[in-house]
Parts: sequence; C-alpha cells; structure tokens
Amino acid sequence: MSEKRCTECHVLKALDQFRPRVKTSKGGQKGEPNAICEPCEARRRTARQAREARKRKEPVEREHIPDKQRKRIAVDLDNMPDTPPGLEKIPTSDLGEISVLELTDKAGDLKAPYYAIAQVNAQATAPAEGTLGLRGRADKVAGLIGLAQGLHWTYSKHRTLKRSRDEIAESFWYHCAQSDQREANAKTSGSSKARDTRRMPRFPCNGWLHVTVREHSDIMQISIKHEADHLPYVDITIPTQWKEFIEQHARSQTPGKIWQGILAATGGRDINFKSSAVYYHWTKVTRKDWRLDNDPFVSARKFIEARGADYKIVLMDIKPEPGTRVLGFYIQDFMDAWATHTQELAMDSTWNTNGGNFELFSAVADANGAGIPLAFLFIHTEKDANTAGAKQTVLERFLHELKARGVEPEYTLTDKDWSEINAMRSVWPDSKHQLCFWHALRALKQRLCKNKDAPAPYQPTEAKRQFSFIDEHFVPAAQQPADGSHRVSAVLLH
Repeated sequence: MSEKRCTECHVLKALDQFRPRVKTSKGGQKGEPNAICEPCEARRRTARQAREARKRKEPVEREHIPDKQRKRIAVDLDNMPDTPPGLEKIPTSDLGEISVLELTDKAGDLKAPYYAIAQVNAQATAPAEGTLGLRGRADKVAGLIGLAQGLHWTYSKHRTLKRSRDEIAESFWYHCAQSDQREANAKTSGSSKARDTRRMPRFPCNGWLHVTVREHSDIMQISIKHEADHLPYVDITIPTQWKEFIEQHARSQTPGKIWQGILAATGGRDINFKSSAVYYHWTKVTRKDWRLDNDPFVSARKFIEARGADYKIVLMDIKPEPGTRVLGFYIQDFMDAWATHTQELAMDSTWNTNGGNFELFSAVADANGAGIPLAFLFIHTEKDANTAGAKQTVLERFLHELKARGVEPEYTLTDKDWSEINAMRSVWPDSKHQLCFWHALRALKQRLCKNKDAPAPYQPTEAKRQFSFIDEHFVPAAQQPADGSHRVSAVLLH
C-alpha cells in the first residue's frame, strides 16, 4: 500500500510524507512509517516550542500606576492594533464592516492559517436579540460563525472594556472545541483500566474567537484565528426528541433497552451519539429516585430503608470499627432459598474501582457450578486512620450474620487476602478453606513471566527434608558447574 492516513489530520497521504520510526514501540516496529505525517509533526513541534518559549519568558516590567489612576484608564477600542503580537506570520484578513449574513459567507471561505477581523452590523437581527443581553448576542454570532465553518466555538471567558464613563463594552472569548491545547485531562481513579468513552479528535489549530459587544450599539467587533484546517465538528449530544424518549422510558427500561429502541426507530442511521450518552442521560433522569443524600453511605442506607422491600433487600446490623464505615445487606429471596443448602461459600472484593476508597465484598454460594449472591458489604476506610485489624473484625461480624441465617459451608473460598482467610476460619473453623484457582494460576503466570528476577538458590537438602520423593542429586541447570557435571556441591548439600 503506497498511501496511509495520518492519525492527526486524518488525511490519506503518500508514504513518503511519513518519517520512519526510529525505535520499536507500541505504535509499531522500527523502520515503519510514523502514524503522523511530517507536516503535522512540524506543527506539533512549532506549538511545543511556542509553549516552552512562553514558559521561559520573564515577566515584563510594567510602569507603576497608582490604583486611583488605574481605575480611570479605558481601553480605546477604535485604536487597537490590527494584528495582535504573535500573529505577524499569519495572513491577516480585514473583512471590513459587514452584515451577519455576509460574515457567515466570508467566514466559511477562510482557509487556515488565517487571522481575520471584522466589524459586524447586527442591526437586522437587533429586535430578536434585544432580550438576549450582551453574552447572548455574542453566543448567537459565535454559533453562526461556527455553523458556517463546520467548527464549534466554546465560550471561555470575558473582559469588561470601558471607552468612557457612560459606554461599556464586553469582550467574550471563545476557543475551538477541537483544539488540542484545550483538551481536559480524563477523569480516572488512577488505575490503568480502559474506559469505554468516546474522545473528540483534537488538532493543533490554536483557534480562538473574540466578540466585542457594546451596550448601545449594533456594531460588534470580531477577531478570529485558526492555524490549521481539520475535520469538521460533529455534535454528539443527544437531540431533544431522544432526550424526551429516554425520560419517558427511564423508569421502566434499562439503558440498553432504550438504546435498542432508538436503533430500531431510526434503523441505526443519522445517530451521532453513542449508547454511553444514553446511559449518562438515563442516570441523570433516575438519579433523583435513588440519590437521597449527598453522602453515598447515608443515601444508600436511606434507599434500602425506604425501598428495600420492593427489591427484596434487607439491611444487616453490622457494627463498624473506629475509622471505618460499614453498610451490609442481603438478598432475601436467595438467602431464604439457599442459605441452609450452602456447601461452598466464596468471598471476594472489588478494589480500586472508584474514587471514594470503597471496598465491596460479596458472599456467593455455589449452586451446581453457578453462583448465588447471598449478601454484600461496603467498607469505607478513612484516610490516616489507625485501622489495623479493623477489616478482619468487620468481615467476621458480616460472616456471623450469614451464619445466624443458616449458612454452614463445608468449603470456604477466597483469594490470598489474610483478612478474608482469617475471618472465614474464625467463623467456620471446621470448614476446609481453599484459595481461588483463578488467582492461583494468575500468581504463577506472573511469577514465571519475570525473567529478570532470579530466584533464591535451590537447596536440595531442604527440599528433600520437606518432600521425601525429591531426588537429592537433582540440580537446576543454572546451578550446575561449568564443566557440565551434575555433582551437587558441598555448599548446597550442607
């Protein structure tokens, strides 16, 4: 294949526009074409150098102005420079005084890189904008410009400008929603677990838009900069009609069922949003039903107390230890039907799955190879609290509640968490305890994969003492003498 699509600008280009990789990485092997074309790499380097230069720039010494005089200083909007500092190398387009309709036509024809200024006469739309206020008028113009350009201008901040005592202007600043400089860091819990989220494509366009609006004037001053053309903006928000559809079915259907209904109604065509957006809006709609307090523990307890009977959930009376908060509950139907028939009981917990330092323990009974969840326990450990042994004590109280309801397993099962193992042994001392087979296999694979970590020297005498069937003269290849003999040295034997 003689062509490749750049992952930065998403344009299909000849292979000679991609530099070869200098080393092997996750992205590809050494010598293969890079994922990003040379022009995009050059733009990245330029943007990085500009950021580094701004960081190194020393603060400019300003002339001292008394506070009383500073308040009287006004910005002369009519004498502002045509090209702000830093934009001298970008072509400047002065669109002059034009109407809103002319602005949208000319804005759509601009080709990056460009810096354009204009005075827009919004008199034709003034009656409709009279109730919008200065911010509303600026937002409307920014929306029209973005629609003509295939971009989305996101509001950032504003400045109040004064020409005189009686005339006030507001300058509203927007940035291109697809600019890589404006990308927010993803919110994660600190784990490397992948998240099923849709990330907007980002580009080194450094785009911004300034709209200056006066209180008693229909003339708006527009300045806009965009350094690189890129893919048009795609609105992935849920349209109003589908928001209403979700709200109508939120309390009778799951998000998955609602998503299937949307696909069936549209045939899967002309849908810019994903199932995750449906789940998010469904959560917002149903949140008021289950979020009864800002504190998650208080909210969960209130929900179970108020509506637990509807879902066959019963609170368990488990006393917390100092520095911990505890919430336990069991499934009434499963407990009544299977507690006394439990032959094997497994307990495991989630870890590092939320940002609130919660651990969720589950007690699952085996039923002919299938698992029946009997009860669950939330434990929250306060930071910097002395909680040594607290988790084991709480787990013992949790398991005693199960024992009081008829759970007497012949086998217990956990991973290699000593607080879980000790709690199981304390409550059911006569039961045979086993480690989880999956966890054991994983531990073996992880250990065997560590080629760089040399194990301790093999001691055949010690091995023979513990296991009589071991050949005392066996020596691992790594400990055999250089001459090839298989003799066991006196150091190893004694």
